[in-house]
Amino acid sequence: MIKTYSIALLGMLLAGVQAVQAQESMESVFAQLDAANESGGQPTTVPTAISPVAPPAQTSSTTEQSPAQEGSANREGDALSTLFQKGVELYKAGKYDEAIMAFDTMLVIDKYDSRAIAYKKRTSQRVGIQEIKKQDASRAQAYADVHAAWNRDPRNIMPAGEGEGEAMMAADSMATQQMEARLKAITIPSLDFHDARIEDVVLFLADATRDPNNAGEDVDLLLIGMDHAEGSGEGITLSIADMSLYEALRFIVEMASLKFEVKPNAVAIMPANYVPVSQIILKSYDIIPEVGSDLESAGGSGGGADDLFSDSSSGEDGMGSVDVAGFFSIVDFPRGASASYHPRFQKLFVRNTSKNLKAVEAILADLDEQAMKLRSQQVEIETKFVEFNEGALEELGFDWS
Repeated sequence: MIKTYSIALLGMLLAGVQAVQAQESMESVFAQLDAANESGGQPTTVPTAISPVAPPAQTSSTTEQSPAQEGSANREGDALSTLFQKGVELYKAGKYDEAIMAFDTMLVIDKYDSRAIAYKKRTSQRVGIQEIKKQDASRAQAYADVHAAWNRDPRNIMPAGEGEGEAMMAADSMATQQMEARLKAITIPSLDFHDARIEDVVLFLADATRDPNNAGEDVDLLLIGMDHAEGSGEGITLSIADMSLYEALRFIVEMASLKFEVKPNAVAIMPANYVPVSQIILKSYDIIPEVGSDLESAGGSGGGADDLFSDSSSGEDGMGSVDVAGFFSIVDFPRGASASYHPRFQKLFVRNTSKNLKAVEAILADLDEQAMKLRSQQVEIETKFVEFNEGALEELGFDWS
């Protein structure tokens, strides 16, 4: 009897300790909820939900719950419901870490709460899925970075100001088109010349097209690349009426063996073979001996005044530069263009436009090909000669007598 009473008393003491611990944890939870409600404004009212609780241990005698225990159980149920609703909201909002903290708090209060266990498991699965996606994204980004580092795209290195240059070219092209339209819109009532110089014709056209009331619509005519002798060489004879300035210029330059170009702000009249200095390019070529011999024999030795590579000793050893512009007779050499060959260095220097340089390169390629064919047809024979006196063979051997 005493043993049974001792066991029952020990069970009551353990139950009292657990109740005190539960009360302290509940007070801590309620304090957190009160702080959350105060920071959020009005307290949230949540209907009470009954959570399954593990059945109490059976004792030999049944005890009835006191009103204080019933109030503690109700407050525990309210706290669990509030935490559960908050955890579900956080779960739906994608805040999985905070949702897991809410469900962990529920399990501290009631470690057998099936709702907290189920949602914590579901939230943990979502977190795992997110981690896998992050790892895949990080791996894909790492692969992309490595691929970009080892397979760099070719960079188009543009010189500074190239974008501005393209914009200026577009503006110049538009201005040129406007100037050409202005030339076609201006009509010359009458034009009558007999054996006139090109300078006089240009001055007359400039005065005839000048508008004193609107200076902005004037057309400037320029003579480029012609000295006085060239300009007064061949007279111009024509008589026209009611013709546009553009068509009149075409007839005039054709009669004088000239050409004209429409510029953004003027019209330039120049010789037919005139090339601006800015378009002249200097280029050097390596010449094989066979082609060099042809160039040297075709041109005259000695450098001219415009020869940048002439040597003061060229007159002594005969190895100075050779003017070979006449060798390339089918290529046009405008004013300022030249071609000189230097036998000492086996170099050909050509100053010309890019179009004419391509023609020179084509001729040199044909000459190289022909020289290689002739070289392959030749046979090289090496001989050696030995001189000796007559009767030397008689001195070889023994004198048997």
